[in-house]
Amino acid sequence: MCNLNIYLKTRKIKNKLELVKLTEFLNNVTTNSYLKNNNGDGIFFNYENKLIKSVNKVNITPLTKYIKHSKFILTHQRYSTSGFKEDYTQPFKNKDFVLLHNGVMSNFCYKKHSDTYCFFEKLNKHFKRYLKHNNRETAIIDTLKKLLNKNNGSYSIALFDRKTENLYYLKNDKTNINFYTNEIETKLFITTNYNNYDYLELGFKEDFKELEINDFSIYRIKIKNKIEIKQIEKLKQNKTSLWGYDSKETETNKETETNKETETNKETETNKETETNKETETNKETETNKDFYDYSKALIKKDSNFSKNEEHKIFEEETRKGYCTYI
Repeated sequence: MCNLNIYLKTRKIKNKLELVKLTEFLNNVTTNSYLKNNNGDGIFFNYENKLIKSVNKVNITPLTKYIKHSKFILTHQRYSTSGFKEDYTQPFKNKDFVLLHNGVMSNFCYKKHSDTYCFFEKLNKHFKRYLKHNNRETAIIDTLKKLLNKNNGSYSIALFDRKTENLYYLKNDKTNINFYTNEIETKLFITTNYNNYDYLELGFKEDFKELEINDFSIYRIKIKNKIEIKQIEKLKQNKTSLWGYDSKETETNKETETNKETETNKETETNKETETNKETETNKETETNKDFYDYSKALIKKDSNFSKNEEHKIFEEETRKGYCTYI
C-alpha cells in the first residue's frame, strides 16, 4: 500500500545547516518509500499552500524555500490499487482540506476513479452539509464518523484543515503508523514506513521517542509553542476485511455455505442409507422367496407323483399366503 511521510515543526528554520539536514532527511525518507510505492509522489507545504505532484519522484532539493518556512510538510508515495491516472496522485487539495490516505476503501469507488478520490469527494459533500449547523471541528468529526463508522476496508488518513491549520489523523486496525517526537516536542515525524526512523537518527543529533496511537481514534495535531496531539473522538470498531467488505457478513456467508454443505452431506448420507436399507430389504425378501421356492421344490421332488399342474397349484397357494412369489 501507499506510504505517508509527514514532518511538523514549530518554527521556520534560521540555520542553514539545519535546513540542509532537513532537506536531506525529507529526500531520504520519500525516496526510500518511493522505491516500493512508485506510482506517484506528492508533497504539500503549508507555506503558500504549495502542492507538487508527479508520477515520477519529486525532486525536493530545489524546494528549500518551502521547507524553511513551512510548519506542515505532508508527503505521499503512491501504490495504485484503483484509478491509475496521474490525476489520482496524492495529496488531494481543495479550498478547505489537504488529504492523504494509505489503504484500500473499495466501498467508495465508482466510475473507475481511485478510492481516495471518491472518499475525498464524499468528505467535502458531507462536511458542507454538517458545517451549516455546527462549528468547523464538529463538522469534520461528524463527517469522518459518517463515512468511516461503516465497514470500509483499511485506512490511515491525514486530513489537513487549511483554515485552522489543524492536522487530523485517524486509522483502523488494518494499517500501521509511527509517530516520533523530540524531547521538547517541537518536531514530529509521522510515517507508515518504520524503516524511515533510521534517517531520523542519521539526520538529527537529538533523540526522538515513539508515541502510541490508538486504532479507531481521531487525533487533532495543533502547533503552538509545542506540538499538541490530542485524541478528540472515537470511531466504531467495525471488523472489516482488508478490501472493504464486512467481515461479519463474510463470516455469516461462510457459515451459511458450511451449513448448506453440511445439510447436503447429511441428506446425501441419509439417501445413501435409505438406498442401502432398501437394497438390504430387497435382498432379504429375495433370499426368503428363494428359501420358500427351494422348500417347495424339495417337497415336489420328494413326492414324484406330483404332476406339473399340481406343482403349479402349490406355487399359487404359497403365493396367495405370501410365502413366495413367482421367479
